[in-house]
Amino acid sequence: NTWREIELDGFAATAIKFFDSRHGWIAGHRCEPPVEGGGFGCGSRTMALFRTKDGGTTWDRVGEGASYRDLAFTSEEDGWAIRSACLSPFETQCSSSVAVTHDGGESWEDLRSVPVAFAFNQLSMWADDAVLVHENYCDVVQTNGECVNHLIETTDGGATWSTQIVAGFE
Repeated sequence: NTWREIELDGFAATAIKFFDSRHGWIAGHRCEPPVEGGGFGCGSRTMALFRTKDGGTTWDRVGEGASYRDLAFTSEEDGWAIRSACLSPFETQCSSSVAVTHDGGESWEDLRSVPVAFAFNQLSMWADDAVLVHENYCDVVQTNGECVNHLIETTDGGATWSTQIVAGFE
């Protein structure tokens, strides 16, 4: 197979996931210029989610309005996402949420049952409804200089969650 570059209306990819050889999603953001006299960097960011049903030949924009940090799909319609106010994993003081879709990413519902509100940065799936969300939290004062990772798991589609704190790795 060969690689080809695709244009997504100026959006930079933040996450790319495929369920199978035909169905995939790209989460992205576009940096808008600062307001006149606003200085350097982004004035604001526009977020978007793109979906393909033909192996990447064409991409359609779906799921507006949130920063998708990571994605995982268990079918061409059912998926999970970490949505965050921050785009970079190096930003601090960010809140995030875990959301679910049952229409291929057209609409998302935040799962209010997730037990903690930290800046989650990775989402892994195995089986049809098990999700593992990782959060790397390094706070010298609160953790005596050690990084703490929260591993949060559901085995019932997000109705209930179990939390494990793992210290000592980054």
